[in-house]
Amino acid sequence: GGQPVSEERAAVESRTKELYDNDKMLQFHSAEENPYIRELYDEDLAGHRAHELLHTTYQNRKRIQGEDIVLSKGGGDKKLSLTICFGTSCFLRGAQDLYQKLMDHVKEQGILEDTEFIASFCGERCEKGPVLTINGKTIEGCTLEKAVAEIERQNLS
Repeated sequence: GGQPVSEERAAVESRTKELYDNDKMLQFHSAEENPYIRELYDEDLAGHRAHELLHTTYQNRKRIQGEDIVLSKGGGDKKLSLTICFGTSCFLRGAQDLYQKLMDHVKEQGILEDTEFIASFCGERCEKGPVLTINGKTIEGCTLEKAVAEIERQNLS
């Protein structure tokens, strides 16, 4: 649901006028004015039944439940911990490409043995992906350049 979104001011003004004109023709302008709705609440939706029918429940929308997946375990002291979100939105925004480039980078730097690479699935920051966490520091809209800069800032490569 929801209202359509338009960047054109004329379209917004036209929709507003059409909704107003339509509302003027209606017998009731709000649910409180409608005697049928009032009767329904008074007779059928008293107390607990109304509560059951009218309250929304929320659920976790993760498609993959459970623990993160270790992509590369490393063998040394694991000085570098990389966690990349592979949720749908981050994946579509380039997480797989970022992962491949970061793997190449840690190999080139000779720190693969000290690197643990983990895939997580949805950190609830979908619009800010791809999301990468480096030793606890989260980088939204992460690029290879941002990741390498943070790795270097932490003196890890």
